Amino acid sequence: GGEARGPFQLSETLLDQAILERMERDDDEAPAGLEERRERGKQTLQFAQLVVHGDADSLEGACSRSYAAAIDRDPTAIDVARNRLGDVAERVTLAHGNFGDLPTILASLGVIAVDGILVDLGVSSPQLDVADRGFSFARSGPLDMRMDPTSGETAADLLRRVTVEELVEILGRYGEERYAGRIARAIKEAMCRDVLHSTTELAAVVARAMPPGAARRSGIAPATRTFQAIRIAVNDELGELE
Repeated sequence: GGEARGPFQLSETLLDQAILERMERDDDEAPAGLEERRERGKQTLQFAQLVVHGDADSLEGACSRSYAAAIDRDPTAIDVARNRLGDVAERVTLAHGNFGDLPTILASLGVIAVDGILVDLGVSSPQLDVADRGFSFARSGPLDMRMDPTSGETAADLLRRVTVEELVEILGRYGEERYAGRIARAIKEAMCRDVLHSTTELAAVVARAMPPGAARRSGIAPATRTFQAIRIAVNDELGELE
C-alpha cells in the first residue's frame, strides 16, 4: 500500500506510478489506428485514481464512460468509501470480499472484460492505528489481525492450532525470519502456558526468544517480521492472489 494520509486514504506515489506505467505500456504496444482505445485506457486509470482517493467532486464530471468495481475485505473501508463517493456512487460498485472473489463479483455484475486491475496489498495505517484490530505491537490489543473482523480465525486461533513446525514454516516463508525456530518454540510454549493474550505480550515473547543484539543488528523492532508473517497467514494474503 501507499503512505496513508488519513482514514483509508493513500498518497499518490504508487498510484501515479501505476498509471504512468500503464500509459507507457499502451504507447509501446498499441498498434496504429487504436489511438481512441489508448486514450480510453488512460481515462480509465485516471478514473481509478479518483475512486481510490474518494474525490467525489472530480469524479462527477470526469471520465463519463468509466465504471469501477472496488473490493475490500474490511467493512470499515467499504463504509468510508461509500461516504466519500456520495452522489457518484452509482458509477462505483463497492463489494465486501477478497481478491479471490474478483471473478465471481465481476460475473455477478455482468462484466466480461476490464481495462485494468489496480491492487493495493498489505495492511493500512488506519488498521494499524486501531489497537483492537491486533495488527500492531506499538499498543496492546487482542491477537486478532484479521483484515475482515467479521469472519475467519484470529491470530490467537492460528497460534493455538498450528504445530511448532508449521509455525516455523509460516515465520520463515512469510516473514523471512532468521530465528523462526527459536521464536516458534517460544510462542507455542507461551500459548500452552496460557500467558499469551495480547499483541504486546506476543512482541515480548519474540524479543526474549531472539539472541542478544539480534534486533539491534537488523535495524527493526524484534517482532516486526513475526507480526508480518502471522498477519499474512491469518488472512491468506498470498493465497488470495493465486
